[in-house]
Amino acid sequence: MSAIADFLRARYAEDADAVRANWHGKGITSERFHGTPIDPVRLLADLDAKQQVLKAHQRLPEGSFCVTCDAPAGIPGEPDGCTTIRLLALPYASHPEYRSEWMP
Repeated sequence: MSAIADFLRARYAEDADAVRANWHGKGITSERFHGTPIDPVRLLADLDAKQQVLKAHQRLPEGSFCVTCDAPAGIPGEPDGCTTIRLLALPYASHPEYRSEWMP
């Protein structure tokens, strides 16, 4: 696995944990979500969809192209560094483990 894929999986797990921890009744309202009621089912479905996008954009180990995009990975040494994966990481750019070379 690549660092960017591992990074995204960890962030998605943290986000899913936050959704579950703040799920009260029909919606979520918390500091993390800026006090706005949010549908937790939609949030979890969104995280699942992002996991599926991440899985779909992993290249073949011996190749240098994303099998979905059919484009170069874009990050030397990162097998999952296609533009799509780097865009998925962008919302986490302020996270201390985000790497500047992941910027699309």
